[in-house]
Amino acid sequence: MNALNDLLTPALLRATGFTLLHSLWQGAAVALAAAILLLLMPRHRAAVRYRVLLGALLLAVALAAATFVRYYHTTPLASADTTSSMPAARNMAPAVHADFADHAQAVLAVGTTYVEKHLPLLVGAWLLGILAMMLRLLAGLAYVRRLRRYRVAALPEAWQQRLDALCAQAGLTRPVRVLASALVSSPVVVGYVKPVVLLPLSALTGLTPRELEVILAHEVAHVLRQDYLVNLLQALVEVVFFYHPAVWFLSAALRTEREHCCDDVAARLCGDARTLAQALSSLAELAYAEARSPRLVLAATGPAGESELLSRVRRLVTRPTAAPTFWESCWAAAVVLLSAALLACCTLTALDASAHASPPTPMNQEARHTKPVDLLEDAMKRGGLLPNPRNYEYTLRANSLVVNGQAQPAAVAAHYRQLYEAVSGETMWPVVSSLYRHVHDDEAPATRPASVMVP
Repeated sequence: MNALNDLLTPALLRATGFTLLHSLWQGAAVALAAAILLLLMPRHRAAVRYRVLLGALLLAVALAAATFVRYYHTTPLASADTTSSMPAARNMAPAVHADFADHAQAVLAVGTTYVEKHLPLLVGAWLLGILAMMLRLLAGLAYVRRLRRYRVAALPEAWQQRLDALCAQAGLTRPVRVLASALVSSPVVVGYVKPVVLLPLSALTGLTPRELEVILAHEVAHVLRQDYLVNLLQALVEVVFFYHPAVWFLSAALRTEREHCCDDVAARLCGDARTLAQALSSLAELAYAEARSPRLVLAATGPAGESELLSRVRRLVTRPTAAPTFWESCWAAAVVLLSAALLACCTLTALDASAHASPPTPMNQEARHTKPVDLLEDAMKRGGLLPNPRNYEYTLRANSLVVNGQAQPAAVAAHYRQLYEAVSGETMWPVVSSLYRHVHDDEAPATRPASVMVP
């Protein structure tokens, strides 16, 4: 992992690794809160449920960003005040065979050490995953770009006029084109600046003019709501959090509610929800044996499979007429307030951590230009391990420390190893990493030999 250590600074590596770990429970908590909130809002409009899911996804991203900032600004570097760790080293040496500390703190220290040791592997695997997902996203964007230009044909002017009328009725000022395509299996809209609605050839021959009109209204709703841009940003979030089940859950639910929102807009524009339901059923029959549309386009049949399409049809046919009850709204508001409190708490924590990360003092600035080995030896002298500053010998490895021929307890060795890794930015690996120093009275401090092996 030397290449990764050269690419990322120790602060960036540590902040990224711990952000990935903390994002697992943070995202799970946000997804659980969103799921509970949706269960409490069965009769709310699809637009409200969509905003809840969008807010939950943004909250998960914001929590991860706050965690990254917190760890990045509190990472122990050579600029940290090394004297602050000296009392701990001084107290640790004589009492390591006693109660040492609390058992929970010992377990936490071991766990943290284990995690930090494997952070390069974790971050490296994450970067490889991002590379693969980004290539997949770019391939999808290239295919969407190809859909606009390859094997398309203009429709009769009457259909373009009908689409313009639907856009005007919806209050959409941007021009939207409609074309026939031989590559898509269901009506889709592609593009943000110059959106284009692509209709499959099977839809032109298998749907009635009224059904085709409500399908066009559905695609107009996507353009009106700027869903193409939101869908692209959502795909970027999926690239970064490709490892996170909660993010995929929120993303899938968000796409489902997006289609519900567009169904509602199309039903309102055409005034006929049952015709839209019939059109969706007909599209499903026509596209059953054809390939699915790419994820980055917004298809009228939606992103999911047959069961999800059936759920949309049932929703259009049996739309609830009763308004949400008072208690449903109260419980939903309570969950929203709880989620807002969680975000505020995490934000304040990140700001507080940043505030405590004071700028370097003059002593710290001097420490930046001091060798890591000298900082380590200063700590060992203050800790009482080097009583004679002109005559000593020690060997520091990943799991041991021998001073003047005497092996030190594991806790002491771990403490000074972590200190050396913090001030040097290097990782000491078992077996292959070691630091040896041998100083006698007749040697000047500036010529003390050092040997470090880092894989």
